[in-house]
Amino acid sequence: MDPGLRELLRTTALELGFARVGVCGLDALHDDAARWKSWIADGNHGAMRYLERHGALREHPAQWFPGARSALVVTAAYGPTPGSTVAAYAERADYHVEITARLERVLDVARSRGHALTGVVAVDTKPVLERALAQRAGLGWIGKNTMLLDEEHGPWSMLGVLVVDAELEPDAPAKARCGTCTRCLDACPTAAFVAPYVLDARRCLSYWSIEHRGAWPEPMREAFGGRVFGCDDCLTSCPFGPPRSTSGEPVLAVAPALVGLSPLETLRRCDEGFGRHFSHHAIARAGKAGLIRNAVTALGNGARSEAALVALRKVLDHADAGVRAHGAWALARIGDADDVGRLEAALLVESDLGTRDDLTRAVATARARHAGAAR
Repeated sequence: MDPGLRELLRTTALELGFARVGVCGLDALHDDAARWKSWIADGNHGAMRYLERHGALREHPAQWFPGARSALVVTAAYGPTPGSTVAAYAERADYHVEITARLERVLDVARSRGHALTGVVAVDTKPVLERALAQRAGLGWIGKNTMLLDEEHGPWSMLGVLVVDAELEPDAPAKARCGTCTRCLDACPTAAFVAPYVLDARRCLSYWSIEHRGAWPEPMREAFGGRVFGCDDCLTSCPFGPPRSTSGEPVLAVAPALVGLSPLETLRRCDEGFGRHFSHHAIARAGKAGLIRNAVTALGNGARSEAALVALRKVLDHADAGVRAHGAWALARIGDADDVGRLEAALLVESDLGTRDDLTRAVATARARHAGAAR
């Protein structure tokens, strides 16, 4: 073991703005992998089929590359923005890019000081059980909301892992501190936690608004409220947050243009140039059609306005079937009597079978709304 290398890696990471830094070995993660496999077998990952692959690498992180011995694990802290329509992590510089660049810089610094070090960086894009490694490295514990928690920052941090071919002295693993608290489970608007520590993505608003492509079940649309991207309810309810320190803000700096993003402004920016406005931020994960769908859903859950009606009428002939389906649903909820005819006309020319079903329900909803108003 080289204590000088360990301290160099740790100090450099902290100087680059990471909130916490820990080290762990790469012994097999048998228990965590078993829970992962059970979660997948139960279908809790929804349509995220990529999560089914590379099970051996998740269980055996030492197999990343020949000679892999230790992991440097870091957290980048951030905090909530009150009243925001966007999940707080996505209102900032893209965490994949920012954390990766800094961990690669850590590796470069070590090499520049004469250490012949091989390393691989993982930031939410490789088959790694990051939270299990973070807990092993003493950075926190996995909470009942399945997030990594620590006493100072609660669940408000993003993780990065640097696996290296040097044997480094490990930190002591963190101990769980959730106790009997169930605030995160109780706060979920869709009851997505089927048990403590078990999230069913198929009930989660973040899954539907970020990962899913196409239309959603109607109960999820209603639960989405005025959001545009993601949901932070199981974070904001945690008694260990929000963070009392902003030591991680240099990594995940707020992008002012994304704070307070309204559904109508989201649609305007998508029309003006999705890539120009969103490509450097994690919000781009939803894709252009997905973000439009999300904004349209929020309009359907909001107050009626002429601007909202114009936007919803416009998407009835959008190229994406999911956008058309959500647009019809939203227009049926807040539209004028004249919009019944617009929905009927859209139904006549709709070719997608699933969207036809949505339009059929939308027509019935709109007719019922305006028939009741006429009495």
